[in-house]
Parts: sequence; structure tokens; C-alpha cells
Amino acid sequence: MGFYRVEALILRAREAREADQVLTLLTREKGKIAAVARGVRKPQSKLRGGVQVFSHSDLMLHSGRTLDRVTGAEARRFFNFHGQWEKLAYAVYWADLLERALPEAEPQESVFELTLGAFRCLEALSSESRQAGVLSLFFEWRLIILLGYRPCLEQCAGCGSALDGALRYPVSIARGGTVCPLCAHADQDREGLRYISAGTLRVLQRWAALSMDRLWRLALTASNRREMRALLDSFFLYYLEQEIPSRRFLPLDGDWWD
Repeated sequence: MGFYRVEALILRAREAREADQVLTLLTREKGKIAAVARGVRKPQSKLRGGVQVFSHSDLMLHSGRTLDRVTGAEARRFFNFHGQWEKLAYAVYWADLLERALPEAEPQESVFELTLGAFRCLEALSSESRQAGVLSLFFEWRLIILLGYRPCLEQCAGCGSALDGALRYPVSIARGGTVCPLCAHADQDREGLRYISAGTLRVLQRWAALSMDRLWRLALTASNRREMRALLDSFFLYYLEQEIPSRRFLPLDGDWWD
């Protein structure tokens, strides 16, 4: 392929031999890819300003046998969470989640736009804001939808029967959505059931098509948020077959739910 350009969010950087770094990039054009930045840890490196973690940059890359190489970098924006530990925890968690959830080199422009919008929104929150957790729930929910794992929340995912207007609904992780009482009773993996209220169900339904700039117009209760957190954690564990290590560094529920 030779040289090519991408618009990228730098999700992660790990040190390699000498002064190199191996970068995990979420790009608009090619999805998630890895690339090496040679000599970037040297003070005189011209790449340093454009490949900082959580930078939104235009990169020039050259195809390699194992890893493509970054040959040029120009930062559009650096998302600065220095000293804002709660925001930084969520940014690291999102990067960790994306690295594990996305396939290699598969264009995902909608995921790129979602992530870029989430980082912009996270940075814009005031330092004393307690909305970062809600933003993360929204980001994770939309990511599940964009990856093709959207749960069925309009009818029973088992038999297709209509929801019965109950106050609480069982959600089967394995079946991929809400289930009626009969299907819930027949579900052999009872531990795979999560229960959400009718209110939480309505919020998730609305969030499926809600733009991020309208997120704060829809009020959530502490109960809504706890149910969403448990449900999303269960879905990601089921589909990714692994826990997200940085999840444990997020604020405890009691630190921000109420």
C-alpha cells in the first residue's frame, strides 16, 4: 500500500525498543489498527505532538510487514484530562473497551464518530460534574448497538410475544433481550438474567436513537443507572468473554450515582 493518511484517535501507547512506541489507533478510514512511532520518545522527535494518548490527529503512515509505521503526525486536538482523575478513568476505560471490542482493520466510521463525540463531551464537563458516569453508560450502550449486539427490548427475545406492561422485566444476556415470564422460567442459565424496571427499559429504548447533545434532557434516577451498569457489564462480559481490567478503576457506584 505504501504511504497513506488517516484521521485517528490515539487510544494507547506502549513503549517498545529504544525510543519507539507502539500505538493503538482508532481511525476513521481503517478502524482499529496498530502502528509504530519510531524514535518518538526522543526529545527532538517531530512526531511527539501528534501521537500523544487521547490526541485527535492526522497521521501519515507507511505499510510495513508486521506493523505500519507513523511517518508524520499533526494534532487537531488533544483531550486533556490532567488532574481530573475521574474523567481520566473513564477515558482509559473507553480506550480499553474499544481495544478489546473492535476487530482489527475493519472500518467503523460510526464508532469513530461516537468515540470522538464522547471525548469532546467528557472534556467539556466541568471538573466538579458528576455526569461522566452517565455519559459512559450512553457511550457503552451505543457502542453495543453499533457493533451489532443490540438487545431486543420491544418484545420477548425468546418467543416474540409482546411485553406485558410489567413494572420490571427480566433480560436474558444469552438470548439477547427482554424475555417473558415463561421464557425466563425456562432459561437454564438463571444467573444470566438481569432485571430492569420499566423506566430503565424506556430510557434504553430512547437512547438507541438519541443524539449525544440531547443526553442531559432525559433525567435518570439512581436506580436507572445502577440497573444499566449491571446490564452493560453483563453484556460486555458475555460478548467479549473477558472482563475489562480498567473497569475496576471507575468510581464506585456510591461515589456518583446519587
